[in-house]
Amino acid sequence: MSTVVVVGYERCRTLRLGLPLALGFTLRIQGVRIAGGESAAARRRCQAAAPLWYPAGVRPAGVVFDLDGTLVDSRRDLATAVNATRQRLALRPLQLEEVVAMVGEGARVLLRRALPATVTEEDFETALGLFLDLYLECCVDTTQPYPGIADLLRALAPRYPLFVLTNKPGRHSRRILDGLGLGEFFVAVIGGDTLPARKPDPAGLHAIAGRLGTTAPRLLLVGDSGIDANTAAAAGTPLALVAWGYGRPAELADVPAWRLAEPRELLAGLA
Repeated sequence: MSTVVVVGYERCRTLRLGLPLALGFTLRIQGVRIAGGESAAARRRCQAAAPLWYPAGVRPAGVVFDLDGTLVDSRRDLATAVNATRQRLALRPLQLEEVVAMVGEGARVLLRRALPATVTEEDFETALGLFLDLYLECCVDTTQPYPGIADLLRALAPRYPLFVLTNKPGRHSRRILDGLGLGEFFVAVIGGDTLPARKPDPAGLHAIAGRLGTTAPRLLLVGDSGIDANTAAAAGTPLALVAWGYGRPAELADVPAWRLAEPRELLAGLA
């Protein structure tokens, strides 16, 4: 039988792994009892305490971060660029939370959602170019890392190769990371226009794994949304979901993931 190490174990005494354990079978690991037949509610209570498991002595080969809502709070700058674009089209400004609800699938999808369906394709393409230019100008006006993120990255970078996988265009992503002093921590940034496919397609995770000479299940994806959850599931990659981002917790309640209330929990679990 393979030895399993539960990563991030602190409080939980019993955790049901997503494995086809025979009824009544019990596996004892470093004082943690893992048994068949645990309820889904009990498993969810344990997710924050013991979310990941790897073969003994193995750590993730790399840690991959989403950008907006995970590393940085970019809501106001995105809303500024969206509303400046709408103003050029004589449209009323949107509320901040309206724009936030549209974020996650890249600039093109964001603007599709932010503009009326009656906008012609030609006018949309012009508006998209305008939006990208406007956003590049303002993308670090108010955007900031979430509290504890800079310290987290500083501590993790010497131990793990770190990557950003985002649907935001690459040049905007790099400008934000460099402008906030975070760019130096990452091996590479994969934006929504870097590859032919973007999240939730798993191509980005597979590309990162290939660069490291490993497979996607050996990575860890840290994100805040259903898009991130679907990306991880498609690649077979373990997922950590942060509580401070743009995601909708109720929609993610049943997603199997490590739940992070603050960045230092990620550091403690990967130490």
